[in-house]
Amino acid sequence: MVQNQNNTNDSLPNSRPDKKTENNVKKESTNNEVGELSEEDRQLKEEFDLLAERVQDSDQAVQKLALETLKSEIRSSTSSMTSLPKPLKFMSQHYEPLKTFFQTMVDGDNKKALADILSVLSMTMAPEDSLDCLHFKLLGTQENPESWGHEYVRHLAGEISQEYERRILAEVQESGMDDIMSMVKQIVPFLLSSNAEPEACDLLYEVDQLKSLVDYAEEANFERICLYLVSSADYVPEPDVSDMLKVACSIYRKLGRSTHAMRVATRLGDMELIRNIYQNDPEKDALGNVVAVRTQLALDLASRNIFLEEETDEDLKSWMGNTRLYEFYLSLAKDLDVMEPKTPEDIYKSHLVDGIGRLGLNSNLDSARQNLAATFVNAFANLGFGKDKLLMDEESRWVFRNKDHGMMSATASYGALMLWDIDSGLAELDKYMYASEEYVQAGALLGIGIVSSSIRNEVDPALALLSEHVENPRSSSIRIGAILGLGFAYAGTCRMEIQELLIPIVADASAPLDTVCFAALSLGLVFQGSADEELVSTLIQSLLDRDLANWENESMIRLLPLSLAMLYTGRRNGTEAVIEAIQAQIPGVPGRVAARLVSIFGSAGSGDVLKVQEFLNICGLHSSHSEGTDDEATTSEEISSGNVPPSAGHESRTSSSTEIQSERLPKDKKDEKELLDEQIAACLGIAAIAMREDIGTEMAFRIYGHLLQYGEPSVRKIVPLSLGLLSVSYPRLQVMDLLSKLSHDNDREVAYAAIMALGIIGAGTNHARIASLLRQLSAFYAKDASGLFAVRIAQGILHMGKGLITLSPMDNERFSMYPNAFCGLFTIIYLCCVSQHTLLNKHHYLLYLLLLAARPRMLYTVDEEMKPLLVPVRVGQAVDIVGQAGRPKSITGFQTHTTPVLIAGGERAELATEEYIAVAPNLEGLVVLVKNPHYVKMEDI
Repeated sequence: MVQNQNNTNDSLPNSRPDKKTENNVKKESTNNEVGELSEEDRQLKEEFDLLAERVQDSDQAVQKLALETLKSEIRSSTSSMTSLPKPLKFMSQHYEPLKTFFQTMVDGDNKKALADILSVLSMTMAPEDSLDCLHFKLLGTQENPESWGHEYVRHLAGEISQEYERRILAEVQESGMDDIMSMVKQIVPFLLSSNAEPEACDLLYEVDQLKSLVDYAEEANFERICLYLVSSADYVPEPDVSDMLKVACSIYRKLGRSTHAMRVATRLGDMELIRNIYQNDPEKDALGNVVAVRTQLALDLASRNIFLEEETDEDLKSWMGNTRLYEFYLSLAKDLDVMEPKTPEDIYKSHLVDGIGRLGLNSNLDSARQNLAATFVNAFANLGFGKDKLLMDEESRWVFRNKDHGMMSATASYGALMLWDIDSGLAELDKYMYASEEYVQAGALLGIGIVSSSIRNEVDPALALLSEHVENPRSSSIRIGAILGLGFAYAGTCRMEIQELLIPIVADASAPLDTVCFAALSLGLVFQGSADEELVSTLIQSLLDRDLANWENESMIRLLPLSLAMLYTGRRNGTEAVIEAIQAQIPGVPGRVAARLVSIFGSAGSGDVLKVQEFLNICGLHSSHSEGTDDEATTSEEISSGNVPPSAGHESRTSSSTEIQSERLPKDKKDEKELLDEQIAACLGIAAIAMREDIGTEMAFRIYGHLLQYGEPSVRKIVPLSLGLLSVSYPRLQVMDLLSKLSHDNDREVAYAAIMALGIIGAGTNHARIASLLRQLSAFYAKDASGLFAVRIAQGILHMGKGLITLSPMDNERFSMYPNAFCGLFTIIYLCCVSQHTLLNKHHYLLYLLLLAARPRMLYTVDEEMKPLLVPVRVGQAVDIVGQAGRPKSITGFQTHTTPVLIAGGERAELATEEYIAVAPNLEGLVVLVKNPHYVKMEDI
């Protein structure tokens, strides 16, 4: 056949074959095909030709017999379709004649039977987008389509989706959908019974009937249904995201899986739903152990800093209030034998640095700065252990070996050392509450807030101790310490007492700027995600009251729009109105920056592609854009595709500057500064939105590579910090290598940002390669006070909690985000963008905001009485199993350990024994185990 066709084409090299030639080729190829058939296939083809002829017979009885025979043959061949069935292959030439004959038939059973057969034949023979399969099925018998096989049902489901969309666009009434809805009700049970849950979910989603999935969910299929729904929620727009998650939550509740339902409810951020699940569901949980389930629910809420006042049980209140978290943390440390305190020198390992580096490191050019760095390194390395060799040594009087604000950070580090152990922490800090140095008092107040972070105590000591110093008339430092302490202690709690204390400070136009900004920050932390109208209006008015012309000179004023944005954390759909209000009321750069930040916090972790494109467009702008010359700038599309010559943007800017010379140069400089703040927010926004899912993370990494290559110098300074936010406590090799190169950049701001980002991606991991890179950098920046300070801070963050801590704002499954952790992390990274005026200047104590994200990266198993339970678990690299057939393994490359164990970024754990069942939906943090009632020991068999 191919040879004949080639010969035909060769005879007419410069023209198309005429119609007669095409027909001859088709006839010849058909004859060849028939000639190639086996004897059995030729006989089968002749039988189908005869059946097709008899279907068109005028005798009704002959028609009926032929239709039944044809129906039987096709059904037997399509029930399992691995290749094109022979009946469909041999009937292809009869499809059009049968369609024509169908139009002439009188209504009756024979016509409906032929409609069914034509519906099946149209799977392979109908023109694309004709929807003949569904059309003939609706005209045929209304018997269940599953009798024609799985492939037919899948094809029919696809055409139902297209037909539904077509009718919606045509504004067909709901009653006009009854025919296809009845078909959906037949198809969905079959798909669910044949392990095609994803296809059933897709069909119901396409026809806007996803809620009916709750009725079909059963014990045998609910896990695969819910896994598909919660995974698909990352790839659909709002409000479909919420709809999918709510359906999954309803299915979990129906099947008595309270802990799974709570996990979904916390991602939704619906406090009413969370309360409903906690109060009503455990009584009917499928596990049958109400005590264990309620305990696990309390632990899950505690990990997300949610405390329900309605709980009356004292034990559950203590678990929900995190009051005993430090006990399990220290137990983990004892089990891993890391209780011995670390000194800063243990972290620096100066003896491993070459001779030139040691010479620089031992110099006393800036001893106060080195002492300050040692304070932070000591606090981070011994985080939560309650003892160290620096501060606890009374002879060293370490606090007083620092200067001014350094004393404040040193005193506050007691709070970090005693993290989560509120009783011991308050006793230790009480020694400094009445010191003569105001900075020491301020540090003690800040330390009280730090040690109380994420702890809920009936006595509420933080509020009692800090509130009386908020209006301290004697010292602004003490006021700031108390104000920030309240923000740390009550982050995410929405306590109205804090609002009453701090709103007057923010609203006072005559108050010092630093005090106002820190009060706003504390309010943002406490009321994150609440969208409190009074706070929003107060913060907007505070921005208006300030002299916005000094925006560039006052770095701390950036905390005002940042605090405003925190109020909309996770409120993806509720930000449009406030963004419009901000843009209308706040002029210039502050208004634009505030609008961007609100958009970022509202969409954080959502993977919203449209937002990423919007922010990328801002990052691709050049200062010449403010003059309206679009042809002089590189577009975001060119940046994202990587199709820009390296010199393109440079040449345009050079020619532009040559033309304008003297009179426009000052204006261009101003435009560049105005654009900088908006680009800072936009660049960080890409990472904040894409950080929760793998595909988005990979694409964001590629985008940042292009921005480094073709973006403005101002954007290059932000890219390292954005990469850090993208991979918090998850040191991916490609990110690490890129940051290592940038840490030696000629632009010192880029280098400092890369150094901090290296610490952030390795936070709490003790990663050996990053530790080696930072040691080399300590020698490289030995004579640069700011660079060396940044290296020391990064080293402290890397060894945080001696490797037992994670700063990741997401759970290990990357299912949902912790608002507290995200707000603290983003604030630090945002301030790092102007670190020379903030963190590397006198506001270094803000580095403790990282502790809002700190939590043990452990798996600790306990029984229903919260006593440790040592069981074997497998820990390995997580594998995506959504939609896979059977029961695939969810981890690969695993190792078997006995709990408690550490879980690194990208890893997942599963029980290696069937003796116990985990109450928690995923093995992370504190997990309650119950006895498996069906377990039988091998020796008992």
